[in-house]
Amino acid sequence: WGSWSATCGSRTRGRSRTCGNSRCGGPKICSGSASNSESDSNPPCCPVNAAWSSWSSWSSWSTSCGNRTQTQSRTCSGASCGGSKFCSGLSSSTRRDSNPPCCPVNAVWSSWDTWGPWSATCGKRTQTRSRTCDGSYCDGRSTCGGSKSLLRSDSSPPCCPVNAVWSDWNHWGSWTASCGSRTQTQLRTCSGASCGGSTNCSGSRSSTRSDVNPPCCPVDATWSAWSLWSRWSSTCGNRRRSRTRLCAASSCGGSISCSGSGSESESDATPPCCPVSAVWSSWTTWGSWSATCGSRTRGRS
Repeated sequence: WGSWSATCGSRTRGRSRTCGNSRCGGPKICSGSASNSESDSNPPCCPVNAAWSSWSSWSSWSTSCGNRTQTQSRTCSGASCGGSKFCSGLSSSTRRDSNPPCCPVNAVWSSWDTWGPWSATCGKRTQTRSRTCDGSYCDGRSTCGGSKSLLRSDSSPPCCPVNAVWSDWNHWGSWTASCGSRTQTQLRTCSGASCGGSTNCSGSRSSTRSDVNPPCCPVDATWSAWSLWSRWSSTCGNRRRSRTRLCAASSCGGSISCSGSGSESESDATPPCCPVSAVWSSWTTWGSWSATCGSRTRGRS
């Protein structure tokens, strides 16, 4: 018999014979077939590796608004007859909502401002401070509970003789800088005390103010912080990942370019290995014939 047509599962093999040796005028034709074959009645089973099922439907969103995700999954099954029980790839997949509904944010009070100046230099006097209600977003409540201002009285104000008083302020001095955050100062003098009044004046002899609308100073463009690393380019073996950053816009005539690259990448120093299934080697060369003449066979592996 010849070799089986396969190593496992449904398979057949065959054999042959020759018609010869007629003598003395006998017929040269033999009755019957020159070959026949048979099927293996109990062949070894063939290994079947496990395979992924179809992906499940996407799950519900993780939240009703804002940053949210949903997932889907699949199962690895079906291995038989010694086949691999492992499937290449992930058993779950996640996606992020690229356009989620916004979440309502209610307005809140800011911190209180510093107390304002006293309403008078002596006697009964008051001062106030205030706060603002803001920050509502996406149909959140736009009002805050409580008052936006607070008033208090001076519990021990100075008496009111005829004290020295401040002169009018001098003209404002020069700005401290040519652009950006800057201040200027003005001065005054304390004089005119009478009737036992204090020769000192309440307050400062100088006043400083900031420029509320100064000319801008040139600001060069700068790099933003690096983004998070991307996913690996593959699930196993030699793989890479990357990240990016943005060159923030310059202002007021500053440099519009940033030094360096807007992206970088790296290789995985210790990646997981990739499964590799066993495979047949090439056939060896044919062996020697089983006989030097007549019916003979040879094999290989």
